Amino acid sequence: MILSYNGAFVVSREDGNMKGRFDGFYVFDTRFLKDVELNFPDVKVVPLGDVKESFRSFRSHFSLEKDGVEVVFIRRREILEDWSYRELLYFHNTSQSPVSFGLSYSFKVPAEDIFEVRGFGGKRIARNIRKEGEEYIYEGLDGVKRKLKVERNLKERVNLAPLEKAEFYIIFKPSVSMERFKFSLENHPVKIRNPILTNLRWLNRVFDVAV
Repeated sequence: MILSYNGAFVVSREDGNMKGRFDGFYVFDTRFLKDVELNFPDVKVVPLGDVKESFRSFRSHFSLEKDGVEVVFIRRREILEDWSYRELLYFHNTSQSPVSFGLSYSFKVPAEDIFEVRGFGGKRIARNIRKEGEEYIYEGLDGVKRKLKVERNLKERVNLAPLEKAEFYIIFKPSVSMERFKFSLENHPVKIRNPILTNLRWLNRVFDVAV
């Protein structure tokens, strides 16, 4: 399943989890998010179908069954206009009995260069990604500071009274800041310094030679 919008795109399985090698949430040249996994450890999950609402939103329908109680569950994923990635989780207890079950949502923030994801160069970079509250921060060799802020109201347990509905969300908000692309034309002959920097040293050398 692929969602895309104006430089941001999401690759995932149809159920919304990101299990594949190339799965993730990308903005321009960076994979901000991978290994997203939503689980309900103590219920039976039955897929009911999917709907691609648009090029940037997708909805999956499930039945959650526990102790004879059936809950309709909808998982909606979308890329927002500010390049954020949002998941909305809707629950509806369709029975006359209360129900309670666990919810687990996990993810990783790799801040990987897209060249690494595709396997160019053959080496992975060991990154020091700083976490401040619900914000992940990484400044790469290219001088670009990448941030991913997480907003959520998820709970570890979902408790629903008879016929009750509930809605939860998690939003991933990326940002990129840079101080580069500076040229100096004071000396002669003019020597243009390479303005193209990535997180891969070997690729930086290739651009240096080209310039």
